Amino acid sequence: HLSQPAVTHQIRQLEQALGTPLIRRDGRGIALTQDGESLVAEAAPLLRSFESAIGRVSRRPPEELRGIVRIATLQSYYASLVLGAAVLLAGRHPGIRLVSREMAADAIESCVLAGQADLGLTFQPRRLATLHTQVLVRERLVAVIAESASEFRGDLVSLTELSTTPIAVMPREFALRALIDDLAMTEGIALRIVFESSNLSTLIHYAREVGGAAIVPQFAARDCEGMVMRRLPEAATRQTALITSSGQRPPVLQAVVEAITEAVGRELADADRMLIGPAKSGVR
Repeated sequence: HLSQPAVTHQIRQLEQALGTPLIRRDGRGIALTQDGESLVAEAAPLLRSFESAIGRVSRRPPEELRGIVRIATLQSYYASLVLGAAVLLAGRHPGIRLVSREMAADAIESCVLAGQADLGLTFQPRRLATLHTQVLVRERLVAVIAESASEFRGDLVSLTELSTTPIAVMPREFALRALIDDLAMTEGIALRIVFESSNLSTLIHYAREVGGAAIVPQFAARDCEGMVMRRLPEAATRQTALITSSGQRPPVLQAVVEAITEAVGRELADADRMLIGPAKSGVR
């Protein structure tokens, strides 16, 4: 900012350089002369263009986001959503580091409430005033079936159709198993369960080796070369949700939330491609 005497001095210097008065004084104050008005009309666009150019040249990059975000997640979301988000963040915000831990659904909510995790990826969470719950998608359970055992057409298969197929599922202490058992009871059938494991990748590997089927969450259907994926009925659906402590999210945490949300869309696109037919090499 310039003082009034300094402005007056600069105007006089400009008038001397141009050889013509630019302002006039009368009883009502100060006004531009005709030459002054012409100069302003010509110079104003040039000044705006100059200021814009200076802004482009001197613009500083936004401050880099830095920090650690602790994630508590179900196993089925680890290799899909957490890893997918980590890859996106590596390119956009390399200063953000993710620290993730796999745990059961009931432990995830407790971990976020206790401040031991900044973000939780779970399903069917309780609606608590102390938590911010963001539903990401309704995730379908799927049957990942060995290509040699697949006689099913279309992208849907019922448990009744799978009743004679060797089935690999998670043990009874997992909520996912309870969902499968409830669906089997609804359809009035008994599945031919031949293998149980808490590791989802192991279930898929077993089904491929013995010519059977593994029932897993859609986001866990990975490493499925030589197999086909078929969705189970609509009843075999669970709500995938992201939970954080209530209140405004810090910028670092918000960046992670956005990356996970984008990872969900990518995983859904991958799953749709797998429903077309046998998973080929290189297709997740």
